Amino acid sequence: MNLQVLHGVAVAAWLVVLAAQAAITARARAPHSRPIVAAMRGRNGLFVEAPLIATTTVTGVLLLMRMWPAPTLVLVKAALGLAAVAANTFRVFLVATRDCVDHDMKRIQPTRRITLARTAIPIGAVAWIIGYLYLHGQ
Repeated sequence: MNLQVLHGVAVAAWLVVLAAQAAITARARAPHSRPIVAAMRGRNGLFVEAPLIATTTVTGVLLLMRMWPAPTLVLVKAALGLAAVAANTFRVFLVATRDCVDHDMKRIQPTRRITLARTAIPIGAVAWIIGYLYLHGQ
């Protein structure tokens, strides 16, 4: 498997994990299910999403180093990708720490920050589209 394929697979898997987490969270309407969902998402973030973020970052940096000096479009894609990585890493941290909170009222503030960090998903999607178009436009 070459580096581009590994990077693409890691990004795709990361997007699938994000979609699954969004679906799980949307289905958790009952108040008694929220702590279970929070715990599941915390562990999922640490053991599944964090390694995918790391793999995506490392392979992206290696690909960027290979093509240095990189075209402007690739640099824009890298910047957008790093923004998505930073926001999702922050979100994984918040979800994992929310898992440690006992009282439901203390869960509100981290949940709001997690919702704000979700704004990186469209940024990551734009980075993915640019990468896809650049790869297939060559």
